[in-house]
Amino acid sequence: MAQKEGGETILGVDDDEDFRKGVRGALEQVGYSVLEATSGEEALREVKKRKGEIDLVLLDILMDKMGGDEVLRRIKKMSADLPVIVCSGYQLDLTSRKLLEEGASSFLFKPFEFDTLAVTIREVLKRNLR
Repeated sequence: MAQKEGGETILGVDDDEDFRKGVRGALEQVGYSVLEATSGEEALREVKKRKGEIDLVLLDILMDKMGGDEVLRRIKKMSADLPVIVCSGYQLDLTSRKLLEEGASSFLFKPFEFDTLAVTIREVLKRNLR
């Protein structure tokens, strides 16, 4: 079972390599263990393979092939209690609101400051202690 405070494992899902690497570096500096997925399909494989090891998913909404909306639905079917923060370069809109209604834990508008990301992750993890 994953840790409850500090050192949690986060799966970052985004098809933008620079974004993924930047988020990974920043989160690792403050003690998180970070896994990366370049697509929705890869994210689903990681969630299935590492069930119980991943504490939170940071999920981009707009990706090629399988979008974040479909990834969120499938993650929730596999692991209903796994918190997912969705993020997008588009302001909170109808799609984002629908994802929050379907179980996303929070929404972040890209680009975001690292402090905003860190605070949001901590708040979501505290709300979703498993």
